[in-house]
Amino acid sequence: MPPIRLRANPLACDREEVHEVYRRWRVLADGYSPPRALIGEVPLHLCRAALTLHRRLYTGRVLSADDAVVVDLHSPGALEVRRGETFTLVLAMGNTPVRLPAGRLLLASRPPTSDGRLPPDTTAWLRR
Repeated sequence: MPPIRLRANPLACDREEVHEVYRRWRVLADGYSPPRALIGEVPLHLCRAALTLHRRLYTGRVLSADDAVVVDLHSPGALEVRRGETFTLVLAMGNTPVRLPAGRLLLASRPPTSDGRLPPDTTAWLRR
């Protein structure tokens, strides 16, 4: 698995000697069962974006602690979580892309496919 180039601090992280350290750490992490993710491989920009968006959804009263939550498994490998009348989370867990429900895409861990589906191993937040 190649190292992920972190965008937050390119001067510190995006250097060949740092990537070599990640490669050695990856060998160690892959030796565990199941293999482990390393903090240097976490897409921090996505985590920060999710936390910021989450805060805005609450302060904008799009989400509240009192929202009803509905969880659906529409098809093998797809999980959909709806909160209240305005928010949907979709998780594609299988080997094939899944259909995104109607709504405006707020955040996704990877871009949708050219036909608008969510790729495998991807999560998306939508506002209905």
